[in-house]
Amino acid sequence: KLMKDEGVEVLIVSKAPAFFWLTGGRCYVPTIEEAGPAKVVLDQEKAVVVTTEIEAHKMKNQECLGWEVRAAPWAGLPGTMDAIVSELVAGRPVGGGTGRA
Repeated sequence: KLMKDEGVEVLIVSKAPAFFWLTGGRCYVPTIEEAGPAKVVLDQEKAVVVTTEIEAHKMKNQECLGWEVRAAPWAGLPGTMDAIVSELVAGRPVGGGTGRA
C-alpha cells in the first residue's frame, strides 16, 4: 500500500542490511561495501532475487528459500545483473532517492 500511495511501482533493495531484513537471508559482503552479491526487485505482484550465477544455488537453497531467483552470468558483471533488473523494472517508477534501497 505504501508503494502505491507514494507512486512507486518498483523497489530495488540492494544494501545488505535491508536485503537481510526483507528476505531473512544473508548477503555476505566485505565490510567496506554496502551492497552484496544479490538484490531484490519488488513490485505489487512479485519479489525476485537477482544475483550472480555463482551465488544462485546458495540463494535458492539456503538464504532465500521460496523466493524466485534470477541469475546473471558472471562474465560481464555488473552489466548482466543490471540487464535483469532493467527487464524486471520495465521502465516503471522506482522507489528511493536513487531507486535503490
